[in-house]
Amino acid sequence: MSVHDENGHHGQKFLEVAFYQLQLQEQIEINKRKDDSIKDQSLAIDELQRKIKKQLLTQDALYKDYYKIKRSIERKEEIYSKNIRAKDDEIAKLSI
Repeated sequence: MSVHDENGHHGQKFLEVAFYQLQLQEQIEINKRKDDSIKDQSLAIDELQRKIKKQLLTQDALYKDYYKIKRSIERKEEIYSKNIRAKDDEIAKLSI
């Protein structure tokens, strides 16, 4: 392939310019692909963060429910223990 400048001389500079333009186009494409990849990763990270937040809120709600139920059971156990002790005392008094 022969490239000549406007004076008809062999166009080495034109070849260099064309080479650099091609490199620039390739670099622009690489940057575009990298930007697209970063955008996709960012969207995936955002989605993961939403899922984690939802799971943490669910976990927190479940723990609060668990604690309320546990505390309720502990209160009932205290009441039952007092009632049993009171009945045991009544039985002991009757046995005397």
